[in-house]
Amino acid sequence: MFFKDLGRFFLRPFQKDRGLRAFVHRALHPGAKWSAGIIVVGGLLLALVFGWELTETALGYAAYLLSAYALVLLVLSLVPLARLLREKALQLPPVRMYLQQEVLRARIALCGGVCVNLVYAAYRGALGIAYGSVWFGATAAYYLVLSGIRLFIAWGGFRGLTPRQEARRYTATGALMLLLSLAMAGMIVQMVLQNEGYSYPGTVIYASAAYTFYSLVLAAVNLGRRHRLGLLLSAAKIVNFAAALMSLLALQTAMLAQFGGPGEEAFRRAQNAMLGGFVTLATVGMAAAMIVRGRRQLRRSGRS
Repeated sequence: MFFKDLGRFFLRPFQKDRGLRAFVHRALHPGAKWSAGIIVVGGLLLALVFGWELTETALGYAAYLLSAYALVLLVLSLVPLARLLREKALQLPPVRMYLQQEVLRARIALCGGVCVNLVYAAYRGALGIAYGSVWFGATAAYYLVLSGIRLFIAWGGFRGLTPRQEARRYTATGALMLLLSLAMAGMIVQMVLQNEGYSYPGTVIYASAAYTFYSLVLAAVNLGRRHRLGLLLSAAKIVNFAAALMSLLALQTAMLAQFGGPGEEAFRRAQNAMLGGFVTLATVGMAAAMIVRGRRQLRRSGRS
């Protein structure tokens, strides 16, 4: 009761003062012309501060505040545009079918993932041959196995399988995931022993970080929904989550290599070993759970 009364006491001014609400709403929605002007001025002022190296001045701090406010206005102004584009896109039958059918999206993502993984495996394999690097070779093997697993799931997903056949393919996918963890373990061992890792040119690492966290969050959310899609597409979600974990490990190696100091080799090895061990154990655990679930489904289908 005390904390409830205390909360009412602090919230009372905001509940009664409609002027404050109106002020906040007006500040976040000043209108199209004002929003455009603030965004342009904030961007130009930020470019001026960085261009003239005025980051530690009063003008620099003002530019940071104005640019942050401009970013908020930009995001809020894009929300209605995104809704309008979605409504327009839903009027097209192919787009509506793609957005509304989660199974179709999962199958298309599987096919796209197979193509991307094959190209990337060939690229890493060529680098391994050219530079004689075991690290690049292990990376190529990982993505080759990953593309094989996705191709295996996609081939079964587009065919009409009985529940028993689907359970067998699901169990086999779990076994392939164990093979994937072996390739992953080889990559991590080479990375830790030889202190190797990914590297991104320039500011590409920031875009890679944003995409990695987006992929990881999306894969984690889809992993929680996997039971609604059936065994094979559920397996696809698990494989996507394992790949997202591997991307997180690759991002860590790149960030430690780019932002770490020259005397931090031991720290870099320890961090890569810890995260690499976690990713490997997580992959092994998911693969084992898939095998157990698949064998359970096989026993149930054999009784019926």
